[in-house]
Parts: sequence; structure tokens; C-alpha cells
Amino acid sequence: MVADLSATVRERALAILALLAEAEAEVHGIVADEVKFHELGGLDTIVDLSVSAALIEALGVQSWSCGALPRGRGMVRIAHGTFPVPAPATLILLRDMTLVDDGVDGERITPTGAAILKHLAPSQAASDPTPRRLLAVGNGFGTATLEGRSNILRAQLYESVTRRDADQVAVIAFDVDDQSPEDLALALDRLRALDAVLDVTQSDFIGKGGRLAARIQVLAPPETREAVAAACFSETATIGLRWTIQNRVLLSRRETVMDGEGGSFRAKIVARPDGKQTAKAEMADLADVGDRAQRERLRRQIEKWALEVRGESDDDA
Repeated sequence: MVADLSATVRERALAILALLAEAEAEVHGIVADEVKFHELGGLDTIVDLSVSAALIEALGVQSWSCGALPRGRGMVRIAHGTFPVPAPATLILLRDMTLVDDGVDGERITPTGAAILKHLAPSQAASDPTPRRLLAVGNGFGTATLEGRSNILRAQLYESVTRRDADQVAVIAFDVDDQSPEDLALALDRLRALDAVLDVTQSDFIGKGGRLAARIQVLAPPETREAVAAACFSETATIGLRWTIQNRVLLSRRETVMDGEGGSFRAKIVARPDGKQTAKAEMADLADVGDRAQRERLRRQIEKWALEVRGESDDDA
């Protein structure tokens, strides 16, 4: 019997199954093609994966999140004997996820459930102040009975209602006092060049032992925090950093380009709260233009052109 699944649903279900096979292979020290499923080889596993894949595809969700996952307590009997929970394959699939002992005995997450979670790669942020509209709620009850707790899984579907001019940013900060200024400057330039980095600033201060130190602040989209933090560790001598997720409000802006004899020059047009527009030339484009006076004259010319030509045409549109 062949299930009548769409190609995308079938591919997603097989991708989750592959995660299960890879975890079992790691447990047994073999390759995934040699894995023989025992408890997971029944029809219920195939149904769980297929239905999960179909629901994921139908929802079209852009991102997933969940709280700390219950670790469980006690032992579980599997084909290879009795093991402490979580089961070996479950532990591998939950690697790098946040777990918590909520005091309830029993197996709380099965390998199949862990594989679905790993496939979704959910965020587990401790708090999320982003305003969202609740669209739907789904509840599913398990057959196991838990002491003092309802065995229920609840899923919530949200829609973002964040204002167009407001979002969040990850603020990553760290100190460096044992890296040469020349090398640190190069490291910060390399951080600025990363697509995920919005801004990098540096300020100096006197640290412990009277040493001159640099305090670095990096701004990045929240979803890139871990990758940017890894880059900070890779490029600088810091051994620790701090991060927060902060709300910010942005004025509406757009970029335009003026082509001239000296090349192409960018300008940023910003809509102010009072309805007026201001323009700012990109100074990096003026780096090879004459002396300070020449750069200043060209800067004013670019900004005037941006407001008179680009600003008026956009307003008319």
C-alpha cells in the first residue's frame, strides 16, 4: 500500500525519518543504511511522520518555538533492554536543546517526537516580547497517565502584528584587553563585513589591572545571534560575551544612487515623523574624491539631488 502524499509532504516525512535513522546509527555505531528499526518500525511511526509532515506543509509556518522540554524520569524498556529516559536515540536528537526536570516520572519525549522537533529546529528563547495575534490553538492528549499532570500537547499558531517601523535586534557586547589594536581593527572589519551584522562599535575604557581595554558592541537580527556570537569568538580574543534582545523603532528609509563622472554615489532618504524627508550621502562612496572641501561640495550635491529628484518622483508615484 502506497500513501497518497504530495511530493513535498513525502520529502518532509522522509527527512524526519532520516533523522531517526541517523540517531539510531550513532547509538549503534553503524551507518544509517544498516539501521533496523524495532519499536519505531511499526505503522504508527509512519502515520505519525506522515501526518506531522502534512500538517507542517499545510500551515506554512515561517518559524517555530517551544519552551524547555521535559526530560522525564525513570527507566524505559526497549528492544535492547532497560534504559534510563530519555532513550539513547532521543538524547541524540535533543542535543543542543534546553531540557528541564519537571518532577514527573516516565518517558516524556519519544524518539519520533524528538525527530519531529529536530526537523522543526524551534527557538527556545526564555522570553519573547514580540506582539503577535493568536490565530488558532490545537490540543492533543496522550494515552499515558502522568501523576498530577495532564498529558496534553498544545500547539498555538500566531501571526505577527509588529508595526512596520518597529522590530527587534540582538545586542552582543564583549570586552577585549589582550589583542593588539591592529589585529582587533582587522577583526572588527571582518565582523562588519558579515551579512548578518548590522553594526559594530568600539569604545575604550580602563579595565582591571589598569589595562586599556576595548568594549565592543555588535548589532544583529535576533535569529542570527548564535552565528554572530560564534564569529565574535572566532575573530577576537574575548572569552565571554553578553547579549540581549532589544526593541527598536526605525524611521522609514530607502536608498537611491546618483551616477556622476566620478562614479556612483549612494544616498539614504529618510522620512521624518513630521512628514519631511532628509537625505544622507554614503561617505564611503566619497573616499576617493579630492580633499575635504571637494567631498563636502559633492556630498551636498548628492543629498540635494536625492531629495529633489528621487523624493519628488516617489511622492508622485
